[in-house]
Amino acid sequence: MSRRALLLIVDDTDSIRYAKIRILRNAGFEIAEARTGKEALIAISAVKPDLVVLDIHLPDIDGYEVCGRIKGDPQTSSIMVLHMSATYVDPSDTAKALEGGADACLTDPVEPAVLIATVRALLRLREAHFREWEARHEAEAANRAKDDFLAVLSHELRSPLNAIVTWTSLLQTGTVNREKTVEALRAVERNARLQAQLIDDLLDVSRISAGKLHLELQVTSLNEVVKAALDTIQRSARERNIEVKASLRDSGKILGDPSRLQQIISNLLSNAVKFTPSGGCIEVDLLRSGSMAKVTVRDNGIGIEYDLMPHIFERFRQGDSSTTRSQAGLGIGLTIASHLAELHRGTLAAESLGKGKGALFTLTLPLAPTDAAVPAPAKKSDGNADALLSGMRIFLVEDDEDQRKALATLLEQKGGAQVTTAGSVAEALRLIVQAEPDVLVSDIGMANQDGMLLMRRIREQERTRIGRLPAVALTGYVSAGDRKRTLDAGYDACLAKPINLPELFSILAQMRVAPSK
Repeated sequence: MSRRALLLIVDDTDSIRYAKIRILRNAGFEIAEARTGKEALIAISAVKPDLVVLDIHLPDIDGYEVCGRIKGDPQTSSIMVLHMSATYVDPSDTAKALEGGADACLTDPVEPAVLIATVRALLRLREAHFREWEARHEAEAANRAKDDFLAVLSHELRSPLNAIVTWTSLLQTGTVNREKTVEALRAVERNARLQAQLIDDLLDVSRISAGKLHLELQVTSLNEVVKAALDTIQRSARERNIEVKASLRDSGKILGDPSRLQQIISNLLSNAVKFTPSGGCIEVDLLRSGSMAKVTVRDNGIGIEYDLMPHIFERFRQGDSSTTRSQAGLGIGLTIASHLAELHRGTLAAESLGKGKGALFTLTLPLAPTDAAVPAPAKKSDGNADALLSGMRIFLVEDDEDQRKALATLLEQKGGAQVTTAGSVAEALRLIVQAEPDVLVSDIGMANQDGMLLMRRIREQERTRIGRLPAVALTGYVSAGDRKRTLDAGYDACLAKPINLPELFSILAQMRVAPSK
């Protein structure tokens, strides 16, 4: 044990009691003593010993009853009891002691080495019991947390689906005016994106558990990352009448993954908006502190309860998992954010004075070397991507009929493209030469044969022809490794589902202006 174990020696014979005290104290134990059964019970309540060396024959309450009271009280039942009996005690008395709850019995007089060894063995057993109890308790708590999480997950996945189904059912009646139609379509889009975010969070937690969440590092301006994160919450903050104040000083450069850094800060900001009441205020600061950059997000919202603070970054933990909780979400965003901060060799810390006192989150990241260069900003679309698709021949491969029809219709009606579709790799290989497309857009995860095989076959066929077909992959597999494998297979761009349509249109327009070589 890390501390010295405390033993209570109970014996009404002074000489025997003193002898045991001397032996066990010299062996390194802390000692308390009692002469009678009543004194023993008082001492046990006061000092909570780890083990009681208990004589059976006491002048008031015998050792059997004292042991029974110790073991019968939940507050003291874990205390080990070593019964000591005289040589004239019948073996049946020893059996009675053990059946009454004693952990071991020795006969006086006892060899000092035997007494010390027995005490140490019982203390090891007690420690093992504690470790087993703690492990079981933690496992039970984890299982309860997972059960609560799964219940919340079911609710959070069903809620956007319910909104989508309800609004689409209303639209199908044909009785909805234009204003309500716009509201319905916005609600459908908002809930679809919410469900996509839930799925992304679950995938991130899975990658964290498997140790497969990796970063795409580059020298990055943290100032730009924070600005981008602020843009994502401005609308929701305005709708809730929450003021957002930002003080973004030049903090230097960070060696990090821009999208993952934005994910951390966006999570902190969205939580602040979610848990700050109407009329509240959120303050965002970016500053440099020595060799570190710090981003702080402070709100005057509902705060964090004291009991929750030690668990705020644990997975499957939430402040409220009941069916009456006031805010949506899986409660795993902070787990992901904390892990991403650690992957960047940084820290994420939380502070709160308690319920109703607001919260402060601080992201601390190491600065990149001073000679590192920030890459040039990505070239923005000129806003004419839709027009540039007019007349473009697009070959779309998607095995899901609903997705295939929806995307083809969008490309034709919004972009003015000419779209040929295929529902499988085999059909695509049969039709693509005749279609003579300007660009290929293909799903990756399809039944029987996937988009990787399709791309390899197309690139093999191109060896005998002049020209190279530009290709865009659409995939639900969105890790860095998945993206790399897709590009290595021959695709020129890779977009995650659900598709960001402006991004798809922009990529297709760029391919038309500067086709792949």
